[in-house]
Amino acid sequence: MKKKIFKFLALSAATLAAGMGLVGCGESSPTTTKEEPLPTTTETTTELPQETTTVEPTSTSTAFVPKDNYDDITKTLKLTKSYSDASKFLTDGIEEVTLQNATDGDTANFKCKYSGESVTIRFYSVDTPESTGSVEKWGKSASLYTKKKLESAYALLLEGSKTPPVVDSYGSRYLAYIWYKETADSSWKNLNLEIVENGYSKSKALVEDTYFDYFENAQSFARKVPLHIWSNEEDPYFSEDAEYVTVKELHDNFSNYYDSEEGVGKKVSFDGYVSSVQISGSGTYTWKVTDYDSEGNQYTINVYTGYTSSTATKYIKVGSLYTFTGAVQFYGSSYQVSGITYVPMQTGGDYLTRKEKNYYMQFNSNVEYKDYIEKKTLYKDATVATATVEGTTLTITATTVNTYNFNKDDYENETFTFYTTVEEGFNPASLVGKKFSTTGIQEEDGSKIIHVLRYQNFNFK
Repeated sequence: MKKKIFKFLALSAATLAAGMGLVGCGESSPTTTKEEPLPTTTETTTELPQETTTVEPTSTSTAFVPKDNYDDITKTLKLTKSYSDASKFLTDGIEEVTLQNATDGDTANFKCKYSGESVTIRFYSVDTPESTGSVEKWGKSASLYTKKKLESAYALLLEGSKTPPVVDSYGSRYLAYIWYKETADSSWKNLNLEIVENGYSKSKALVEDTYFDYFENAQSFARKVPLHIWSNEEDPYFSEDAEYVTVKELHDNFSNYYDSEEGVGKKVSFDGYVSSVQISGSGTYTWKVTDYDSEGNQYTINVYTGYTSSTATKYIKVGSLYTFTGAVQFYGSSYQVSGITYVPMQTGGDYLTRKEKNYYMQFNSNVEYKDYIEKKTLYKDATVATATVEGTTLTITATTVNTYNFNKDDYENETFTFYTTVEEGFNPASLVGKKFSTTGIQEEDGSKIIHVLRYQNFNFK
C-alpha cells in the first residue's frame, strides 16, 4: 500500500492569539458518542453585566471585524447564585472544586472541596468536537483549550444546570456550568460560555435556560469573526492524511507517532487482525489488533472504538483482518489508536475496511464462545489424523468441532489442514491421535488451511 505522509501543521500567530491553550494533554477515560444535554428549567433571571470578554479572532477574514460594536456581541456573564462553605454540589447544585483531570473539550473530573465527592462533569450547553473515541477537526484544539483554562485557574466552581444537579443520558456525568477565577481578586468567569465564544462549540443552550441569551450572543460572535469550527482554517492538531505503518512499527515505536509535549498523535493507517475485545464497565470497546513478522513473532496494539452505539464497533468482528485508520493517543499508561471510522459501502482511505473474514482462527475447548464476541469460527480442540514432514514444513490434518452452533445435536466434525515450520529431522509419528489447542491464520476464508506461526503454538495434550 502506498504510504501517506503525516504533516504537523505549524500554529499560526493568529491562532495563538485566540488563547487556544497549547499544553500537553494526558486525557482521561475517553468517550465517543455525546448526548444532547437534558432539558432544564429556569431558576433565576440574571441581569446583563457591563463587562466584556476579551477574545481575539483567529481568522484573517474581512467579513466581520469587531471594533466599536464589540460590546454588543457578547458580554461576560456574572455569577449571581450564592454559596458558602456549607454548600454541596450534589445537594445544593453549587460548590468549589479542584480539578482531577480534563477528559476532552467538554468533560472533566473534579473533587468537591467541602463534601469531598468526586464527580464527572459534562459541560452544560456545550458540545465540542470529539478528541478521544473518535477524532474530529478542532476536537484536540478544544481539548487543549479547556485543559489549559482548568489547570491555570486559581479557583474552580461548579453550578449545576438544575438544583440538585442531574446527570446526562449515560447516567454518570453531571450537567453543570464551570466557573473559574484567574486570580484571588478576579471575578468568576464562565468557561462553558467562553468555549462557545471562542468557536470551539455550537451553543447547545435551551431557550428556557437561565443563560440562554448569553450563549446565543457568544455563538453569534464566533460565527461572524469567524473562529475555529466556524472558520475555513486548518486545525493544527488534525490531519487529513494518514501515514501507513505496520502494527510492529507502532508497537515498537509508538513514541515516534506521538508528541508528548502537546499530547497529540499522528494519524496512521495499518493492517491487522482482531484477536480479542475488552469491554469496560461503562460499555466502551477496546480491540486487540495483532500482526506478525516473518519469524512468527506477534505484535499487538489497542484500538479504541468507544461505545456499542458506534457503527465501527458493530462492524468489527474478532478473527477478521482489517485496514484501520485512526489517531495515536496516550491513555492511562499506554498508547492506543482511536478515531476509527466506518461508513457502509465505503472502503479505503480513512474508512475501516475488512480485508478478510475468518482470518484468525482459535481451536481451544477451554475457551467459551462468550469470550470471543462476534467470532463465528471458534472450534474445539483438534485431533491429529495425519502428520508428515517435508524438509522443515510440518503438515497436520486434524478433525475438530465448530461450537458456533449452540445445538449440540447438530455438531459435526470438520477437517482442517495445519502447517508450520520445524527443525530438520523432526519426527511427526508420535503426534497422530493426539489432541491439541492452537491459534492460526487461515490462508483464505473457507479454505480450512491454517498457518500456525510457530510449532510452539501447538499445545498437544
